[in-house]
Amino acid sequence: MFLSAAPRAAETNFPEENLLLNVPEGHGFFLTRPGALLKDGRYKVIRKLGRGRCSSTFLVEDVSPRHDLKYLAVKVLFVSSTIALEKGIIQELDVLQVVKDARSGPGGCYVPLPNLVDHFALRGPHGVHYCFVTLPLRSDIHAYRATAPTGRLSVHIVRPIICDALEAVRFLHARDIIHAGMWPLRSHSHLILVECCVDIKADNVLFSGPSTSEIEEIIAKEPPVIDGTFEFEGKQYPIMRSQPFPSRMPWDSSPFDAETIATVLSDLGSALFLNKPMPSGDIGAFALRAPENVIRAECGKAIDIWAIGCMTYELLSGQILFQPTPSDDLTPDESLLLLQYSLTGETLNKELVEQSRVREQYFDDEGELCLLRHIRA
Repeated sequence: MFLSAAPRAAETNFPEENLLLNVPEGHGFFLTRPGALLKDGRYKVIRKLGRGRCSSTFLVEDVSPRHDLKYLAVKVLFVSSTIALEKGIIQELDVLQVVKDARSGPGGCYVPLPNLVDHFALRGPHGVHYCFVTLPLRSDIHAYRATAPTGRLSVHIVRPIICDALEAVRFLHARDIIHAGMWPLRSHSHLILVECCVDIKADNVLFSGPSTSEIEEIIAKEPPVIDGTFEFEGKQYPIMRSQPFPSRMPWDSSPFDAETIATVLSDLGSALFLNKPMPSGDIGAFALRAPENVIRAECGKAIDIWAIGCMTYELLSGQILFQPTPSDDLTPDESLLLLQYSLTGETLNKELVEQSRVREQYFDDEGELCLLRHIRA
């Protein structure tokens, strides 16, 4: 599915759909309700914060006296993603642990990446789910951009957002980790890899915070929203609406106020270690994929920088930089590659062309893009 350039409606006003109707068979989403207890009663579910294609995130209260973090966010992987984590296909836990160790080690420093507090497995009606406990965050930059009438943000607003994203990527790259990757989905009894929109993009950059007092103020005024119920194996479960904590930064904030913007590059479920085997297939959100990924060549740290560049353009202009228009003569990948060639005015070097696993589809014997006839025409 192509990414839309139009700002979307605020997530807090969008009723959560019935997961039973739109989750692929065998995916295994997590069923719960407000007040449910996780990890032997340690965490109490307060409300739902959000949902992705492979996980749901819930606000919980830590009822144990083990530390001073009262409210936390629990990201619960779907059953299929848990299986992939166990097989080493998803490397999220290892990446989160790297970030945690850097923070807690000698000379530890803050980096704008998720802060792992705890992790555990739990069993639900669909099977076993792995969970990551982190500090709660606010809504994402995509939703924030949608509050601007034109969908465009000022340079002084975009600058700290991009600086945080670059700092997060610098940290990951220094440890030979790239953020963009793939998610596995389960189809019947076989684990397959498919393209999935999880990587560096505005949806995955979230505002930092909120504080404990702010959380308590919000949940006192806005109790969990339940949009009906659905039945599964004879039991009724609530359809919990996603209720992310909104940003308190207006879209037209002054340059002075913008200096306080702090964001986190989230969703490390797509991250990959460069020294481990790479999955085959597409890496990254469709419209933000770098040319080397489109032609199935070797991908490295540069694909993260490409995605940040595309995101920067989106935040400043209110439009997606590359919006492919496939036709009877062009596949979506071919249309995207042509746009990249025509808008940048650059060509791929011979080394990348030689690495392409679909070289015959895109290039002639001299390594020139066969599709260039569409531009010249």
